[in-house]
Amino acid sequence: MRRPFSRPIKRTFGDALLHAVGTAIGCLYNCAFGGFEELHHRKALRRFAAEVEQCLAYLLRLHNGYVVPSEGKGIPDAFDFVEATVRFDSLEIQIVRGRGEFDIRIAPRDHLTTWLDPNLIWTRMKTTGPRTPEPVIDSLDALASWLEGYWEQIVAAAKD
Repeated sequence: MRRPFSRPIKRTFGDALLHAVGTAIGCLYNCAFGGFEELHHRKALRRFAAEVEQCLAYLLRLHNGYVVPSEGKGIPDAFDFVEATVRFDSLEIQIVRGRGEFDIRIAPRDHLTTWLDPNLIWTRMKTTGPRTPEPVIDSLDALASWLEGYWEQIVAAAKD
């Protein structure tokens, strides 16, 4: 009994020519337009860093902070993801935005390998009185108001 897939595939000259032309067109496209994607991503990183600096301006002045744009590590260039790191005297905050997502990670400056989620910090915070619901941090403005309102508790909870 003969198996249908046991024979090797024979390529014709037309198949080889089509493959060569497709490879050549792909290389030409990457040479012509490949740099534009990298330029667009770098421009988006600079724009996001400026937006973070504008939204957190009060905190940056108050707690000696500065914004560091992404050094190209941690996130892919795809889907317009952008990242910025905000460094303060006692905290470092990574902010990632892209495709409708907004992610924040917080670490104390002396333990930069321990990144914490804001919800974990919220549960660690020692507040007096009735507990309020966890904040919804879905934008830079919401992050700024949360940091301004609970700065000391956030720093203490991150160091615990």
